[in-house]
Amino acid sequence: MKERQKRGEKCGMQIAQPDMVEDAKQRSRLRRKEEREALDQERVLKEAQVEIELQERVEAAEAEAEANGDYETAKTTSETEVGKTIKVEGAESLLAEDTEDTKAKKILSKRNTTEIPLTAGSSIRYGVSVRGTSAVCSSYVADLINAGILSPSKIYLALDPGKLRRARDSLMSSATGRGNDMTDEADIQCVMFDSRLDQTKVRSYDEETGKYYPDVVTEDHYTLTDGDGRFLVHLTKPAKAIQDYGDEDEEDEEREGEANNKGEEEEEEEKDQMNEEPEDRERRERLEKIIDQNPKPAAIVARMMYNWMRIHGVDKSVLFLAGDSTNSNTGWKNGIMAWLERFLGRKVSWLVCQLHTNELGLRHLFQELDGKTDSKTGWSGEIGKLLKTVSDMEVNSDYKAINLGDMIHLPKDIEDQLSTDQSLLYKRVQAVRSGYLPRDVALRTGGSLVHSRWLTFASELCMLWMSKHGLTGALFERLETVVTYIVSVYAPLWFEIKAQHSWIHGPRHVIKHLQCLRLQSSEVQRILIPYLKTSSWYAHSEAILQTMLSSSDQGERAFAVEKILKIRGRDLFGKSGPRYRKLPKMNVESTTLVDLIDWRRAHEPVLTLKLTKEEIANFKIQPMQVPYLPGHTQAIERAVKEV
Repeated sequence: MKERQKRGEKCGMQIAQPDMVEDAKQRSRLRRKEEREALDQERVLKEAQVEIELQERVEAAEAEAEANGDYETAKTTSETEVGKTIKVEGAESLLAEDTEDTKAKKILSKRNTTEIPLTAGSSIRYGVSVRGTSAVCSSYVADLINAGILSPSKIYLALDPGKLRRARDSLMSSATGRGNDMTDEADIQCVMFDSRLDQTKVRSYDEETGKYYPDVVTEDHYTLTDGDGRFLVHLTKPAKAIQDYGDEDEEDEEREGEANNKGEEEEEEEKDQMNEEPEDRERRERLEKIIDQNPKPAAIVARMMYNWMRIHGVDKSVLFLAGDSTNSNTGWKNGIMAWLERFLGRKVSWLVCQLHTNELGLRHLFQELDGKTDSKTGWSGEIGKLLKTVSDMEVNSDYKAINLGDMIHLPKDIEDQLSTDQSLLYKRVQAVRSGYLPRDVALRTGGSLVHSRWLTFASELCMLWMSKHGLTGALFERLETVVTYIVSVYAPLWFEIKAQHSWIHGPRHVIKHLQCLRLQSSEVQRILIPYLKTSSWYAHSEAILQTMLSSSDQGERAFAVEKILKIRGRDLFGKSGPRYRKLPKMNVESTTLVDLIDWRRAHEPVLTLKLTKEEIANFKIQPMQVPYLPGHTQAIERAVKEV
C-alpha cells in the first residue's frame, strides 16, 4: 500500500506550522488593505460632497447678485471660474461613469510631487528648521484654500517635513558635488583657513545599551576658502585634539589616528593614493608616523588639510597659506603652516592677517595698564568694568581732544564698504581727534563686547573718553594712554590696512606701525615693542624682497634683485624645500625696507624660485607683477560664521 494511503489522504494543501504563520500574515495584510480602501472611498465621497456644496453656494451667490443688479463682472467671472475648477476636479469626476475604485484612485493619486529646491535653499540660507519651514509652507497653502484661491482638494500641496528634509539633503549633496568639481578644475593658489569652537548636536553611541543617544559636544570646525573667499570645505578636528595631550591609553590613540572626515571622500582618497607619487607617499607616511607617536593639535589639523588638498589636487598648485596670527597657526616649528609645508615638501608664502596682528598691541597694552580679562565678556580692571555701562553715561561736551600723529582719511568708496562697527570706530576716532562729537554719532550704539572683537572694544573706549566717566588720577591717565594709542596707532593702521589691503603692502605696514609706535610714551614702547618684534610676520625677508620686486622704486628693486642673486649663489634656481620660518632681528628705528631687518640669513621669495637669473635681473627695469590676495582674513571669518 502506498505511503499516502497508510497515513490517510487530506484534501487540498496540507498546511504545516510554518505555513500557518505565513497564511495569517497574508490574511492580515489583505484585511488591512480592504480597510484602507474603504476609508479612502469614504474620504473621497466626503471631499466630493464638500466641493459640491461649495459650488452650490457660489452659484447661489451669483444668482442673488444678478437679481440685485450690483454684481461686478470681474468678480462674476473669477468666482465662476473657481466654481468650474472645483466642479471639474471634484463633483464631475465623481459623477462620471466610473467605478468607485477608479474614482478613488484618480483623486488619491494626487500627491505632492512638486520639486522644492528654492524652498529647501531658503530654509538652509536663513537657518530655519525643517519643521518650522514645513509648518509655514503648509499654513500658507491653508490660507490660500480658506481664501478660495485654491480648491480644498489642493490640500495635498501641504509640505511634509520628511519631503523638505530629503530636498535639503539632496540640495546640499549636489552643492557639495559641484563645489568639489570646481575645486578639482580650479587652479587654487591660496588656501585661507580659520576655525571656531561650536556646540554641535551629535548622536553618541552607548556601549552598554548598544544604542545611539542625542548629545551636545564641543567641536572645532576648520573652514577653508580660496584667496577670493570662496568656500571650499570645512573639516572637524577630532575631539581629543581639542584638549591638551597628556597620558592616553592605546584606545584613545587609535581613535585619534582615525580620519575624522570620511563620508563620501573615502573612495576618492583611496583612488588618489594609487596615483600618489612614491616620493610624496613616503614623505606623508613618515610624517603621519611622527604625528601618531606624538599627536599635537596643529599637526592633526595640518594632516586633515593636506589630505583634502591631496584628494583635490590642491597640493600641486597652492603657493599661499593664509590665517590669523595665533601660535597654533604660525609657530615656526609646530604650527599648522609649518606642518603643511612639511607635508607639501616645499615652502609656501605665509599670509598672516595684518588686522589680527594689529589687535595684539591694543590687547597687551590694556592688560598691562588695567588688568586681564576675567570671563568671555568681562574685565578685571576698573576701566574695563565701565565699558558695559558706556551707553548709559551722559556725553561730556568738554572732553579733551587727542590728535597725536596723522589719521588716514578713507575714500568714499572704501568708507561705504565698512561694516557698522568699523564705520562707528572711524567716526568716533575722528570725534576724539577733533574735539567735536556729532549728535548722530553720540546716539549710535556699538556691537556687543566680546574678547574676539577688539575693534568694538576700541570703539567703546573712545566713547568712554567722550563721556562723563568720573575717572580721576592714575585711572584717568591710564585711560588717556590707551585712547591715545587707539587714535594714533591702532585706528590709523586698521584703516590703512583696509585701504591698502593687498598682501604686497604688508612690509610697508610694518614700517608704518614702527613710525606710529615711536610717537608713544616710553612706557608704551617698553610694553609693546617686544610683542611687535615677535608678531611682525611681514618683516620676514621673503615678504620684504617680494614687496621690493613689485615696487615702483627702482632702487628697491635693484636691492632685491642683488640680494636674491646672492642668496641663490651658483644654483640655477632657488631652494624650495621647507625651512624654519623664524622672524629675523628687526631694527625698530628703521624708516625704510632696506634697513628693517638683519639680512644675513635671508630667504628667497616663493614666487621667484622657478625663475632664471636673467628673468630676475629684468625686474630692475620693470616691477614684478604678482597675483592679488588680501593681507587680512576677513573673508575667511565670514565663511566661518556661515559654517
